[in-house]
Amino acid sequence: MYTYLRFVILIMFLVFIGGKQSQATVFGELQGIVHDPEHRPIVQAQVTIHAADSDFTQTIRTDQNGYFSFPTLPLGNYSIAIASSGFDALQQTITVFSDSSSILHFQLQVSGVQQSIQVTAQTDVVNGN
Repeated sequence: MYTYLRFVILIMFLVFIGGKQSQATVFGELQGIVHDPEHRPIVQAQVTIHAADSDFTQTIRTDQNGYFSFPTLPLGNYSIAIASSGFDALQQTITVFSDSSSILHFQLQVSGVQQSIQVTAQTDVVNGN
């Protein structure tokens, strides 16, 4: 009887421990830093994530360090779009895996500056009489 009880306790222990390790979450985390070509953080950049297989969309802004985080994203494929005034927008495809939380770096390129100057001149007509 004593051996049988030990066996049952051992089986229950293994099921309990094994069950905890085999549980996977259905969420992952996406963290990133947005910076310029000289690796300076871009503050208040708009970061939008859109699920490839659903209508799920979420938008946040970067902090003073260029950092952003989507702490609980359903697993799957996403399109991420990053935009900030004075920089070219960036769009990329990413995959969120179970229990993932790597920090990705996104470099935005400075947008070209278009400037035009219009000069007009007027001549005064002088009456020689």
